Amino acid sequence: MIMKKTLTLLATLALALSASAQTLNLTYGYVTKRANGATNAEVIFPAGSGSTIARLVSLDVTSDAAGGILKLQGGTYDATISVAALSTATNCAVLGNSYIVAGDTVVFQKADGTVFSAAVDSTNAVTNINLTAQIGTALAAGDKVYRMGLLATNTIGAATVRKEGPAIFAARLRSPIRLLSYGATTATAINSATVAYGSTPEN
Repeated sequence: MIMKKTLTLLATLALALSASAQTLNLTYGYVTKRANGATNAEVIFPAGSGSTIARLVSLDVTSDAAGGILKLQGGTYDATISVAALSTATNCAVLGNSYIVAGDTVVFQKADGTVFSAAVDSTNAVTNINLTAQIGTALAAGDKVYRMGLLATNTIGAATVRKEGPAIFAARLRSPIRLLSYGATTATAINSATVAYGSTPEN
């Protein structure tokens, strides 16, 4: 029992490193992130590898507007970047696209675990995805792009909402999770959000 708790603690500490240290080998443990914003705040948890499922197990979100909303999204489809793209690019090329369409939110995940979101403006055949703005971060061939199709919303209002449990929200196998708090008049914050990575709900 002591050994199991020690290993769990070590895994948790290892996964609490900065986002730049997280990689596609993320398979077990907990990651906590936070973000402040003006009218919106966003945090993204990268997809794990193998049989990893990501589960949101706690959140603490503050808004200053009655219409404040927290959006939870998980990946439903992924494609692989086929050609490197500069940070100033407004489009990217993929090996094949079956489901990403105009109006979608996508999350890019680089080989080092860096994740960021973008909005899709249009698609050209099955190999090009055009975005509403510059990518902002350079992409390399082999990086991934995920369609964030799963959606749940929570009303925050002009308040602070806290939740915790075995699975407040769960992504599909090997998919990222995105939290977006929006609708505040001057300030919103994701004070804390924690995701558990594991192969089963008991991990």
